[in-house]
Amino acid sequence: MADSKKELRIAAIVPMRHFSQRVAGKNYRLLAGKPLFHYIIETLLSVPEIHEIVIDTDSPVIVEQSKQLFPTVRLLQRPAHLVAPETPMNDVLLNIVSQVPADLYLQTHSTNPLLPASTISAAIKQLTAVYPQRDSLFSVKRHQTRLWNQLVQPINHNEKILLQTQDLPPVYEENSCIYIFSKQNLETFHNRIGARPLMFIMTNKESVDIDTEWEWSIADSMLRTRFAAIQGEKKKELFKLTPVSDAGAYSKRHTVLISAPYMIMNLTRFRPILESFGLDLLVPEVHERLNEPDIFKIAGQFDGGICGDDKWTPAAIKACAPRLKCLSKWGTGIDSFDQQAADANGVKITRTPDAFSVPVSESCLGYMLAFARKGPWMSRAMHDDVNEWKKIPGFTLSECTIGVIGVGAVGKAVIRRAKPFARRIVGYDIAKIDEAFIAETGVEMTTLDRLLAESDYVSVNCDLTPSSFHLINQETLSKMKKTAYLINTARGPIVDEPALCEALEKGIIAGAALDVFENEPLPATSPLRRLDNALIASHNSNSSPLYWEYVHWNTIKNLLNVLGVPYNEEKQ
Repeated sequence: MADSKKELRIAAIVPMRHFSQRVAGKNYRLLAGKPLFHYIIETLLSVPEIHEIVIDTDSPVIVEQSKQLFPTVRLLQRPAHLVAPETPMNDVLLNIVSQVPADLYLQTHSTNPLLPASTISAAIKQLTAVYPQRDSLFSVKRHQTRLWNQLVQPINHNEKILLQTQDLPPVYEENSCIYIFSKQNLETFHNRIGARPLMFIMTNKESVDIDTEWEWSIADSMLRTRFAAIQGEKKKELFKLTPVSDAGAYSKRHTVLISAPYMIMNLTRFRPILESFGLDLLVPEVHERLNEPDIFKIAGQFDGGICGDDKWTPAAIKACAPRLKCLSKWGTGIDSFDQQAADANGVKITRTPDAFSVPVSESCLGYMLAFARKGPWMSRAMHDDVNEWKKIPGFTLSECTIGVIGVGAVGKAVIRRAKPFARRIVGYDIAKIDEAFIAETGVEMTTLDRLLAESDYVSVNCDLTPSSFHLINQETLSKMKKTAYLINTARGPIVDEPALCEALEKGIIAGAALDVFENEPLPATSPLRRLDNALIASHNSNSSPLYWEYVHWNTIKNLLNVLGVPYNEEKQ
């Protein structure tokens, strides 16, 4: 945990060239079904101590993919005079740090796909705990083996005394995985390693660095073995947090806004827990979410927030700065948070990735079965008329093609659950999908137009981005079968609601199930409320005590990390 001294701003920098001499096009080449550089960027995005991630590259492929998939990552175009293969890395780094203000810079490489976020976090904590007494950190592998030089002379042992290898003095190999340094050190020494460095020991497995085709094949095999072992979603490991024993650890108090509806529902339980960490709670009246005017009323009164889908606009964030340090999102989606404004005002936004893939995917499958087996309509008919005994024709999912728009965490979970039911599954995503997942599930990746034209169910599971806003509109709805059903459990604005209502009323599609809407709560006057072929719910597809519990604690953990509040973590 960070201590109570001034928080250091840490920028993670990842230099990547378009061309590679030893492994052709390796940075964007598919490794176990995913472009190599995606692994390290996804890892860095999950490290809470990192304030900014910067990619320095001359590759148009990396730039285009990053803009689509990693919109919060800053892109720097490498100047022409630094593109040549023989360019010293320190010259590249000097160019980067001249453009990116930070107290410390963490450099890693795209060629470290097995480097976990926990290791990066541990390295940062190790240096920041003793900085500036120690001025830099570099990662190493520890060896205990007999070493010889080229003159056939022993380096670290006496050949006449045959010690067991575990008794030999260890030696350390710089493994080029993690470097943490300051701009001053880089400029002074023209080196990432300063005058008083720390060595950070890593295991051989997490130190894998791809510089040859042989190392590529080893990493590919290791990742495919890992994916095969997962075989679906990893079960959430529940944990809880408790205060540290140091009585003075919480002398500095923080005020925290609680606006996440699910946390408010559980405040009787969590209030004493939060207060035990030296947190004073500010709990306004919340109707689904806080809008900009609601935030203005309490601006400047809190240091952090546990938030739902509040409208954190640039103006709202600026009004709460500079006191506000952290917005800890309860859940996954942060499309209502202006990341650029948060960065500009020193506000860290955290979330829980892949928080509700399982319950949301099961909701999607439940809607499909409801439309196929006609359960809601048969039940309603019998409730409305005691003499009703009408046989409403249904069908089975084994007769259907299921289309999934957005094959991320939730989309993959939908596909895995639909596989035993469906005749055929097709998917669409702007990103390349892992070959291992395609082989596992048999999903056919295709174009959006073909998916719409051939699917009996279209499940929307993509993120809300500028490119997905109103992705489902009058034109795309017209490409669907008249017998097809639309399911949206992702984000309301992905669907143009007036266009959908018109399609439902005119029979352009057979029906729709919506858990999310353009305006929430759904207005009383919405036509969706009177349409018999629309199943609607109150943004509740994440409902699950198990997953709620995990998100409760992870949201609190993210908040404490950013505020620098210490804690103990225990398994539940």
